[in-house]
Amino acid sequence: MLDALALLLEAGKTVFDLLGKSNIRKDARREKVAQYLDEIANTIHEAAQTFKAGDVPHGSCAVMEQLALALPKTIGDFVGDTEALDLQGKLLRAHNVETFMYGIPKNNKKEREHSIAQMEKAAGLFKAAAITIRASD
Repeated sequence: MLDALALLLEAGKTVFDLLGKSNIRKDARREKVAQYLDEIANTIHEAAQTFKAGDVPHGSCAVMEQLALALPKTIGDFVGDTEALDLQGKLLRAHNVETFMYGIPKNNKKEREHSIAQMEKAAGLFKAAAITIRASD
């Protein structure tokens, strides 16, 4: 079974790959999807930064859960219904990253830093997908 961070990375890679192939051409629609992906990226990034500071990002899990629940209606027309449901499932299984990070002892700096780096990488993939949507014609 994949852990929360692996699921976040997998979801980010999938979104980036699928949205690069999208044939939606309406600029306003593309911008709304890009904004949604920015929200996912920002939520992951803010959680990573909070963990890095040694705190717990209370509320981030709830935000990510709600973003995941909205995913099929938000980007289903871009990625297809089947892929949207698959992505939703990955984000729902990964949304509770607080619990995952609680499982890493604070004195295990190497593993915590690796996990934070993985979170930032996942955030970067969602951000890159948003940028690509805005830049493509």
